[in-house]
Amino acid sequence: MIKPSTPLVLMTSTPSAGRTASFETIASGDQAADFPQRAEIIIRSADDWAALWKRVYCSLSPTPALPAVDFSRRVVVAVFAGSTGVLEIRVDDVRQTDDAIVVKIVERVRRPGDIGVTAILYPFHIVSFPKTDLPIRFERANN
Repeated sequence: MIKPSTPLVLMTSTPSAGRTASFETIASGDQAADFPQRAEIIIRSADDWAALWKRVYCSLSPTPALPAVDFSRRVVVAVFAGSTGVLEIRVDDVRQTDDAIVVKIVERVRRPGDIGVTAILYPFHIVSFPKTDLPIRFERANN
């Protein structure tokens, strides 16, 4: 877990032009161990949502209750940092451009030389936003 006094560097991607779309956080945390690699996942069905939820919380017993999502009206996006040394990952913005929905991802990483507890983290953030037929594109900070 991150202590408030831990020095962090904020890494962001280039801002996208377009109109901001509202989004809601469904879940976030740092122990999605079944996702050891970076990943961005788009969920458009209840079956895929249930499978993702089980995978995210595979190390917890009992698994937290599956949040309800109306897939006739919403889409779910999940972003994972993997075990890359990222302390926190979050969807910072969702924008609609003329040809896509752009999901902006922000990662917080420990700087070399920072003092703190070393732990293997698997940060994730899951959000939903209004359903769209536009392609969904991700902008992620580069290490």
